[in-house]
Amino acid sequence: MRLYRKYNKTDPFEDGVDQADVALTRVNILKSLLGDVQGIPDIESPFSILYGCNTFVGRNFYGNVGLTIDDSAFVTIGNDVIIGPDVHFITINHPTDVTQRLQDVMYAQPITIGSACWIGARATILPGATVGYGSTIGAGAVVSGNIPEYSVAVGVPARVVKRVFPTLPASTTASTLDICDTRNPQDEKDNVKQ
Repeated sequence: MRLYRKYNKTDPFEDGVDQADVALTRVNILKSLLGDVQGIPDIESPFSILYGCNTFVGRNFYGNVGLTIDDSAFVTIGNDVIIGPDVHFITINHPTDVTQRLQDVMYAQPITIGSACWIGARATILPGATVGYGSTIGAGAVVSGNIPEYSVAVGVPARVVKRVFPTLPASTTASTLDICDTRNPQDEKDNVKQ
């Protein structure tokens, strides 16, 4: 039986089951199924994945119901990422040339999701797409290119509608941050497509 099917048959809320045992079983399945798992991921059932070995998930990962991953190429997901319901990661594509398509020509490109991202419900992430650190992808968006860090992207195709930068307490200094971002958010606004 494919491991993801075994995963989907576990239900921590089923009457009479030990929730801790089910949670441990689910984590162990994911660690066997996926290429690399940092921490304890939380993926709701149903969940579908093509290979598993080409998917890498960071710490504090949450995938809502209906998560589908075609990992014919690498799918790399950073830390602290939230995935909404029915999101699809698709790494494989077919040529638009009919002759090539009839010869079963296909190609795969990796997908990279940076840390601290939120991917909204029913978004589709296409081959070769990257989503930068701290970005939000709106519900139903189709991402086919590169979304810069700290961006909000929506639509089909997804386009950046605004930039968002973390708000830090006034007492915060560069020495208290893990990452020092010295860019001026006002300068970045000028680079956003309207």
